[in-house]
Amino acid sequence: MPFAEFLFGGARSGTELNGGTDQTTFALAAGGGVDVVFTKHLAWRFAQIDYLMTNFSGPLVGASSRQNNLRLGTGIVYRFGIRILRLPEPSSDRACSANPNLRIRRLQRCGYRSRECQRSG
Repeated sequence: MPFAEFLFGGARSGTELNGGTDQTTFALAAGGGVDVVFTKHLAWRFAQIDYLMTNFSGPLVGASSRQNNLRLGTGIVYRFGIRILRLPEPSSDRACSANPNLRIRRLQRCGYRSRECQRSG
């Protein structure tokens, strides 16, 4: 099952990464991949490919303050719960009110004067 993603937010670095002070800066990730679904809860992430961009500056990260990275991944995916919403089956009472011809046939079968049949239909 293919998927796509687009994430943005902040990234934080320490002095060991950029050679200056601690920084918090803008980060962006975009990509996608393919999951091979085995069961309702278990899948294999066949491939995930992401572009990751950060904007750290400092003497250890080079002249440009933008870092462009490619992230590749594969692995096992466990899904904690996928609920498939199903509409309830209509009861015979709802079918009678939605279809007046069905209600008339039901009343004819029970007899027009029967209160029990009129209450149920």
